[in-house]
Amino acid sequence: MESYITKEQHLIIFIDELGKVFDGAAKSHRPDDIYFLQQLAEFVSRTNGRMILVGMLHQSFTAYARQATDKTHNEWMKIQGRFDDFAITLSVDEQIYLIGQVININGEQLQRYKNSDDFTTQIQSLVTNIANSRQTNVRA
Repeated sequence: MESYITKEQHLIIFIDELGKVFDGAAKSHRPDDIYFLQQLAEFVSRTNGRMILVGMLHQSFTAYARQATDKTHNEWMKIQGRFDDFAITLSVDEQIYLIGQVININGEQLQRYKNSDDFTTQIQSLVTNIANSRQTNVRA
C-alpha cells in the first residue's frame, strides 16, 4: 500500500462499523479473525503519520473484548495498544442540531460550503490533529 502514495501524499483509511468485525470475531472464538487488523495497525504505525487508520466503534475496544474468550481477549488487548482512542460524545442538543443542519441544507448549499476555504481549513485541521493525536475542536 505504501508504494501507491508518494512522500508528499497522505492516506486516511476509514473503517465504519468496526464493531461488527469485533462481534464476529468474538462469536467465532478465533483470535486469528482479528489478526488482519493487527497487521494493518502495525503497518500504518510505521508510516510516520503518512497513513491514518480510523475505526468507528459504538462502544470501547475493551467492551467488545469482554464478549470474547480469555485467549481472544488477551490478543485484542495487545492490538488495542496500537490505537489511540478518541471518545466523541454528543449531547442530545448537539445531535439534534447536527441532524437539523443536514435536513436544512440543499445540494447547492452543500456544494458551495464544500468549495469554501472554511471547509478546507476545518478538514486540514482535523487531519493534522488526528495525525498528531491531539484533541480536535471542529466548530459547527
